[in-house]
Amino acid sequence: MLGTRIESDLAHSIKKDIIAFDDVDGAFDLILNDYGPNRYLGSVHIEVKDTLTASDIDRISRDISEKILDKYGVVLHTIGVYSVNTKDKEIEEIRKDIHDIVFKHDGVLQMHGFYLDKESKTISFDIIIDFKVKDINALYKKIAKEIENKYKDYEINIALDLDISD
Repeated sequence: MLGTRIESDLAHSIKKDIIAFDDVDGAFDLILNDYGPNRYLGSVHIEVKDTLTASDIDRISRDISEKILDKYGVVLHTIGVYSVNTKDKEIEEIRKDIHDIVFKHDGVLQMHGFYLDKESKTISFDIIIDFKVKDINALYKKIAKEIENKYKDYEINIALDLDISD
């Protein structure tokens, strides 16, 4: 056995508590490792606006870690950050357009971590495709090709994320 199944209620509750923080727009990629009775270590990515400072993010991360430890006994040893572009209307329009391209395909469960860097001409984001899709890689390649064809001036980096927590 590779590991113990962690109840989805725990994952749902933790993510719900994380996104309840004012400056957190989303919680993704939650991984919990079970080290025995009521001993969990974990990591999570949070999505925050690009207007926050390092001090703001540090405070939020510490507050999240403290709340999750106090409430669930789970040590979040890592909180990664996805920065969301909010200062540029053109980028917001591109994000919406790419969102629409991604979600026109059946089987896509989620898109997150979108970031466009005008200076380096890169667009990066994660997608999660349902395990029920017969050929996940083919769907991933189809989505990537559509976006690459539309945004030829950009390097497109799409991470095919796994649906490992509910």
